[in-house]
Amino acid sequence: MSEPEAPVSGRATDSDGPDDITVSASPATSPDRPSDRIVGGRYRLGARRGIGLDIAIFEAVDLLTDRLVAVKIIHPEICASAGFAERFSTTIEQVMKTRHPNLVEVLAAGSATWSEQPVQYVVCENLTGGSLRDLGDRGRMLSPSQGVMIALDVCRGLDVAHRAGLVHGDIRPGNLVFGDDGRIRIADLGLAMLVAGEVSGESASTSSDRAPYASPEQAQGQPVGQKSDVYSLCLCVLEAVTGALPFVGDSTVATLANRVDRLMPVSADLGPLAAVLERAGRPHPADRYTASEFGRALVQAAEKLPRPAPIALLSSPPVESPPIAAPDPAASPSAPVAASPAAPPAGPPGMSPGPLVVPPPPPPPQPAVSPPLLRERNSRRKLIAVVAVLVVAAALGGALAWVVGRDTSNLVPDLVGVHEGEALNMVSEFGWDVVVAREASDDVESGFVIRTEPAADSSLGEGDAFTITVSTGPAPRVLPELVGLTVEQATAALVALGLDLQLRDQPFSEDVATGIILAWSVPDQPSLVAGDTVLPDTTIVVSVSAGPEPRVVPDLTGFSLIDATAQLQALALTVVQAPDEFSDQAPGAVMRQDPPPGASVPRDAPITIVVSKGPDLVAIPALADFNLQQATDALVAAGLVVGTVKGDPTGIIVLAEANGVALAADTQLPRGTVVDLTLQLAPTPSP
Repeated sequence: MSEPEAPVSGRATDSDGPDDITVSASPATSPDRPSDRIVGGRYRLGARRGIGLDIAIFEAVDLLTDRLVAVKIIHPEICASAGFAERFSTTIEQVMKTRHPNLVEVLAAGSATWSEQPVQYVVCENLTGGSLRDLGDRGRMLSPSQGVMIALDVCRGLDVAHRAGLVHGDIRPGNLVFGDDGRIRIADLGLAMLVAGEVSGESASTSSDRAPYASPEQAQGQPVGQKSDVYSLCLCVLEAVTGALPFVGDSTVATLANRVDRLMPVSADLGPLAAVLERAGRPHPADRYTASEFGRALVQAAEKLPRPAPIALLSSPPVESPPIAAPDPAASPSAPVAASPAAPPAGPPGMSPGPLVVPPPPPPPQPAVSPPLLRERNSRRKLIAVVAVLVVAAALGGALAWVVGRDTSNLVPDLVGVHEGEALNMVSEFGWDVVVAREASDDVESGFVIRTEPAADSSLGEGDAFTITVSTGPAPRVLPELVGLTVEQATAALVALGLDLQLRDQPFSEDVATGIILAWSVPDQPSLVAGDTVLPDTTIVVSVSAGPEPRVVPDLTGFSLIDATAQLQALALTVVQAPDEFSDQAPGAVMRQDPPPGASVPRDAPITIVVSKGPDLVAIPALADFNLQQATDALVAAGLVVGTVKGDPTGIIVLAEANGVALAADTQLPRGTVVDLTLQLAPTPSP
């Protein structure tokens, strides 16, 4: 059967879509008037609360029990996702089995029809004390003691949820809700992750309202785990106590990026709470508390804080709060966290809370007694008092003798390397005044004892001071400036800090010598600069100069000396001029170079060039009437070469040729030209 239609949206849809509507202002929505909108056959809806986009929340009346409840209806678009109904049923069934005073109680869940579309709904207890967000919006900051009180309650609820295998995934002030009893509850367990996964397509949704409280792993799109809830709770507490929320940027992307590999900025003004929040807000999940560990650390911090004033809720007068309970020294380190001031004492996770402790009633009025009887009673009381004094004196005397006679000192056990909780248990029976100090250590794992004062095997009596120094893990490293250092120098500086260097690239640089670092960054957080801090084992990538880019030698052949010099200087190469030589090139032109054209050379490399003096010409000597030997000697002396010899070799030269051209005396020829000779017998002289 279809439920009566009413506005449930807030999610953006098409303007003419059936669910792009707002809550009606009709009288039917008034909480003090009946409504005809009924969900699940028994929950009559009243006014809508909140401005959620994905879930509409209504006040409602359970018609079967006449109880005021809250009904949460998931937007039809989300419910229409494939397989959502099955995932919803499985998740909510598990949530309903997980009960705890600090978890909003889920009373029922089911399916209905809204605007002719199937939807899923959840029925919860109705809480009217406002949320932690409401307190912040009204400018109400909490004291550190009050912050501890709130955080303890939330840790108890998270511990139970985590032990049941559930992760909230969206711890933020708006999901931390007060009841009229002053006790805070965690809302939307299971529902937050379920809806976020449908909206974003993955479980680690980080919309603009979730981003300020998201963990670093959520910011990086990694799976959301139980310690993500611890990180988000740390941010909520820090904001509630200081009024400021760290890591908020100008956009959702900037807000998410700001917390990756960044330590939680916690002021020392928060006193004992500062170290606890710093640990809960570590950027890597492995370094954070679990919810149970967070709670126990808060209890220890509470011992050093003043009693918290009651938190004035938005819908009820303030309720007097008892002081925060100190942890049982004999309790196991893995025991559930202690009860908070605003909640009744609770048993182990998953069990119902223990009975409330109430003061005994005043004694009933005594009947009137006659004066004689009164005097008799007074005499008897005096006698009893005297006997009691004697008995007590005897007892005190015996006790004093026992105290004086017994040895109350104990030897300090060796606690170095022992976990903090175990160490405290080991000395709890000695009656020492134990102080836990915390100190960063590169050698001792976080949460384990570094040293004790006095050291092991020292003797301490009851009431003596005993200090246990516990490691908070490696101290943050201050990033040094690496630009201008050699790779060897930078590597040595980073290794000394427990950081790693990785070569990213080696670009050419005209200004920085080879092997000098040009730039560096932290890959996961590129905005970091020298002076910022990182955790040990962080990798810093560097760009190292490869020096000036090699030059390709141009072809200078045929260029004048001036032009060739200009080309080489433009490439930052050095010109070396060798002696000029004769060549077929025109005089003054480059005839040869070394290295040859196309060669790759470093900047400032020398380039040798040889300039042409032009061809080497010689004059052919006069060979007329020379015999062959005379002509050969003359040609060789002139730098020419004798070629083909024709005619009678015993004759005289009658013709000299070069390449078939007859040569006259003094003709200019290139040195080395081949000259062909023709000889014939000289005519016989007349008688």
